[in-house]
Amino acid sequence: MLGDVAGKGIAASMLMSQLHAMFRTLITLGLAPDDLLERANRIFCETALSTHYATVICGRAHPDGAVHLANAGHCLPLLLSDGNVKALESTGLPLGMFGNSKYGSTHLQLAAGSGLLLYTDGFSEACDGSGAEYGAERLTRAAAHHAQSGPQQLVRGCLEDLAGFVRGAARGDDLSVLAVARAE
Repeated sequence: MLGDVAGKGIAASMLMSQLHAMFRTLITLGLAPDDLLERANRIFCETALSTHYATVICGRAHPDGAVHLANAGHCLPLLLSDGNVKALESTGLPLGMFGNSKYGSTHLQLAAGSGLLLYTDGFSEACDGSGAEYGAERLTRAAAHHAQSGPQQLVRGCLEDLAGFVRGAARGDDLSVLAVARAE
């Protein structure tokens, strides 16, 4: 699971803390990721201000390589397989937008060595000193370049590419990145 709330500062931190507690409770129900998002969204809409929302992607991976993903308006996850990188479409609106939102899901079968790269918009929307945005396309290229090197090196390589792009420019947003891969 990876998420990002709208806003910054203490209010955003409190919102993320609320979501974290909510998901920790809901996960114990053993729901599929799309059902989990639907329940979380309904609760979030009932308890948060109408101006608050969050993007979340959650999934369940099984030892046989089966992955079930649901995406509530979050940055598109990247599927890395056989040297190719493919963005997987979102399956729903951010949490907090509409209380009755429904969420679809994506089912994948990862082969040995295949994986996923998840990230927040603080990564793709990072800017260099002139205000140019890093972008999802550049992240896709960096991921393709490091895709065969395993999850840790994939993350390290993408972060190094980002650091080379921004060259010390002030960060406008926090960023998170997560890579998972099926063992060979």
